[in-house]
Amino acid sequence: IISFGIGGIPQFFKLLKKILELNADLIQTSCNKSHILGSILGVLTGTPVLWTVHDYISREHFSFPLRKLLAVFSFFPDRIIAFSEAVRRQFISEGAPSRKIIVIHHGIDARQFREKANGDIRKELDISEGAKVITVIGRLSYWKGQEYLIRAIPGIINKHNNCKFIIAGDAVFGEIKAKEDIKRLISDSGLTGCCIMTGWREDVPNVLKGTDILVHTSSRPEPFGLVLLEGMAMGKPVVASNAGGVVEIVEHGVTGLLVKPADSDAIAEAVIYLLSHPEDADRMGKAGKERVERFFDIKAMSKKIETVYEEIINRRGAETQRKTRSKK
Repeated sequence: IISFGIGGIPQFFKLLKKILELNADLIQTSCNKSHILGSILGVLTGTPVLWTVHDYISREHFSFPLRKLLAVFSFFPDRIIAFSEAVRRQFISEGAPSRKIIVIHHGIDARQFREKANGDIRKELDISEGAKVITVIGRLSYWKGQEYLIRAIPGIINKHNNCKFIIAGDAVFGEIKAKEDIKRLISDSGLTGCCIMTGWREDVPNVLKGTDILVHTSSRPEPFGLVLLEGMAMGKPVVASNAGGVVEIVEHGVTGLLVKPADSDAIAEAVIYLLSHPEDADRMGKAGKERVERFFDIKAMSKKIETVYEEIINRRGAETQRKTRSKK
């Protein structure tokens, strides 16, 4: 309740009342505040709780008090789903119980995603047919690392001058300074002619359709990296930071190239390699497409989550029956 804030107390009791009215079988939570709130509600109502942890619970992203609070409350839910092994390992290192955490990777409907690519981003942005397009997609934030691609551009265009660089995304959580810093870096580096900031895009399939290489630039461990699945589903070779859940998605040298985080020289070297070896780039793109369809299918993900639902509900049901019999 403290985490929810004094102003949220009326809402807390509304939720409590609603759960009791519905006689809910399960409470599922998906963000840090809801994990704590949901656990309290679960205790008060006797309802089993499932956490789905999307974040990398580390000092790079969260304060010490919040990390330890989450670790303490992680003993309350019946199960915790981590969307990558990296997230699982990190949360355990903060004190969460390993026995409760199961890894279920994110999935996408690759075919449906490709079918949404019905536009022409190159025409929209006035990019010539022969130009090579290198793209980074994601919210603009100090740790998402778009600056490292920008710093890599001079080295790339020194070898391949017919390139355009798309930076798709915006300062979603009010990180205006990060956005302004990126704009300033592009301008100060004299790259306004080859760098395009598109702002937030709802048509990511179209952006990827017009892309030759997708670059992932996070300077800190990424919990997963859903945009990498999307790029691979479109058959694009990827260059990605070798940290966090990313290494569970990208096979180095098979579906793309993994590079040291926050290393512009490494990014430049990887992009130059793919541009200089189009056969390898094409092979990696095809391998990535196959990997997504084989290991990251949304139907398989949904089935695994349903199995966890059944496990929790059935176990709670069996426990209730045992307690009822023991009282007789």
